[in-house]
Amino acid sequence: MLTPFTTPDDVRALLGLSDIEVSDETINLPVFELGLRRALGKVSGSQNTIALFSALAERVAGQDTLTDAESAFYDAVRLYSGLTAALKVGVSLPLLAPKRISDDKSGTERFSGTPYKDLLAMLQEQALDALEALQDALADLTGDAPSATTLGFTYALAVPLATDPVTGA
Repeated sequence: MLTPFTTPDDVRALLGLSDIEVSDETINLPVFELGLRRALGKVSGSQNTIALFSALAERVAGQDTLTDAESAFYDAVRLYSGLTAALKVGVSLPLLAPKRISDDKSGTERFSGTPYKDLLAMLQEQALDALEALQDALADLTGDAPSATTLGFTYALAVPLATDPVTGA
């Protein structure tokens, strides 16, 4: 289950779906939880993000008060988890969510192509921002600077050739 990191309702809200379109059982499939746990495991090289969050979640459930740094980390994990789980579910969305449900003799029409491409691109952008906020909150909580391997993607840029391979100029 995705709980305590996020809830099926949070995932559906980010994707703009109802519980009729995608059920709790579908969102709570182990494959989505494993993807989320893997993403959370990659957040920090020196600290176990999942263990830190689980300890704070127990304190929240016990009605304990969190410090500002703990609260910021807890909220950052919840936001990043919701966005990451929505992205994981979103990849399968054209197959999961019906385009149209007919009530004359029970019919369902599915999407074809990539109807959620723009939504997933927007969620990916937000997830990158949430990852940065999570890494900052983790650094504030533990006093460690994020390692170079956890800072996200390395982008490659196109560089013009010094000489044209066709003309040799």
